[in-house]
Amino acid sequence: MTSNPSNGSALKVHLPSLDGNRTLRTQTAAPINLLPVRILFVDDEPQVVEAAARLLKRLGYRVTACASSLQARQVFYDDPHEFDLVITDMSMPLMSGLELAADLVKLRPDLPIILCSGGGGPISLEAARQAGVKEILLKPANILELAKSIHRVLDYQEK
Repeated sequence: MTSNPSNGSALKVHLPSLDGNRTLRTQTAAPINLLPVRILFVDDEPQVVEAAARLLKRLGYRVTACASSLQARQVFYDDPHEFDLVITDMSMPLMSGLELAADLVKLRPDLPIILCSGGGGPISLEAARQAGVKEILLKPANILELAKSIHRVLDYQEK
């Protein structure tokens, strides 16, 4: 780079040349998650379900998203070994996330579950643990908090 107060600055960039036999290759970003982790995501708000599913897919996870705890329960019961992780909202009609967690771990005691809470009321850590919950994530959670929580519970499984 050269600079002259009355004439401005000049920047020279030296790039390797391509001969006729080479093709320029572009690189695409690899998914953040390289493992084929399958997530069942459950929330009773359709907008949250759609946004979370898109976000988790962008992180490289395979996602099945349900807008009802009863629907999620049926999807899980249809193939309990289809999922590596469940992320569920706490407050939902008909069956709470805590009740859903307790029900799912009856079939899969090894299943890691993240319970998301919007602070609608106190959650007993002991009740959550007894229901099979490995971690509680407070809403609103950002992408980094969600990714870290997922990695923590999956690491928990490997130990």
